[in-house]
Amino acid sequence: MRLLKFEYLEPKTLKEAANALASDRKGSVLIAGGTDLLVNMKHRVIQPKQVINLKTIPKLAYISNGKGG
Repeated sequence: MRLLKFEYLEPKTLKEAANALASDRKGSVLIAGGTDLLVNMKHRVIQPKQVINLKTIPKLAYISNGKGG
């Protein structure tokens, strides 16, 4: 089964990702790993207009421990 056409975005900053998501909240989905998302898209469970990849944002590549814990 083939995927329907969609726009694929790779923002480099959190602001770019937020702006892309705000441009079409109902037609956009976020992807960070994507195994479930891509399977659901193939089976037509979800049909987004755009997919926003979060793995290209360096600030989301790690978890840090702040002063409060």
